Amino acid sequence: MILFPNLGLEFEHVRTGISVFGFEITFFGIILGFALLLGIILTLLGAYSTGQNMDEYLNLSIIVVPAALIGARIYYVIFHLDSYKDAIRKIFMLRKGGLEFYGALIAGIITILIYANVQKVSSGKILDTASIGIAAGQILCTVGAYFNRECFGDYTDGLFAMQIPLDEVSYYAVTENMRKHIEMIDGQRFIQVRPLFFATFLWSIIVLTVVLLYKYRKKFDGELFLVYLQVYSLGRFLIEGARADALLIPKIGWRASRVTAVVMIIISVLMMLYIWTQNDKARMKRVKDREAKKFSKKSRGKMYLN
Repeated sequence: MILFPNLGLEFEHVRTGISVFGFEITFFGIILGFALLLGIILTLLGAYSTGQNMDEYLNLSIIVVPAALIGARIYYVIFHLDSYKDAIRKIFMLRKGGLEFYGALIAGIITILIYANVQKVSSGKILDTASIGIAAGQILCTVGAYFNRECFGDYTDGLFAMQIPLDEVSYYAVTENMRKHIEMIDGQRFIQVRPLFFATFLWSIIVLTVVLLYKYRKKFDGELFLVYLQVYSLGRFLIEGARADALLIPKIGWRASRVTAVVMIIISVLMMLYIWTQNDKARMKRVKDREAKKFSKKSRGKMYLN
């Protein structure tokens, strides 16, 4: 069950998945599959609308998707080493989640950079073309967090307070404040938390909107993706600060995705400023070259008349 007591909403049969011929398929996995499919379709449409080779993007997706999934898992496992060091096999069990988007994003970027370098194509253009697909796919992924009972904050008694079974939540995500307010419902213990997945859902819509609006304002290849990184990471930084189930850097205790968000924002902003500066210099150089050519023509004309 997932309950919203202050809204009077009770969802009594929110299953985590379905069984097909005895094989359990999680809703998280189903939604992730649709998110990837949506992202690929929108990327192919973006390539088609800009006159690029769709086959190249289709081939690239065959490489990027597995790399992104591996990166997402590695990122998650790194910050849960205590849970996997005595059970290595669990690392390969993805059906119940355990993927982190920043890991997928970093692995995807690296794969695209390598591919672009080998094929001698513009990595910036590829990243720009994929930006809308990535942003749209993220909206679906936030729904998966709901079914997985993930992305929630500490105890609250606010209007949107959500109650979820204690047994379906990772032990490290349960705070002392939550334990003080545990409720017994139908013989089962429930914690009451902030539903931050909903805030993530709304922010993902904002990110997609910004990317769509900025698409025709970009001045160089790669700028659209850098804008996407900045807007997404800003929201991630804010939301991660309130998450109770956030990934923590071992021994330090910092929220891993918050640190990553700050790094992403700094790098993307510096890259934009640098490229803008270079573009301004190049533009000024072109202006000076044109003026020099005009002056040279005028000089030659005067010499001819004389």
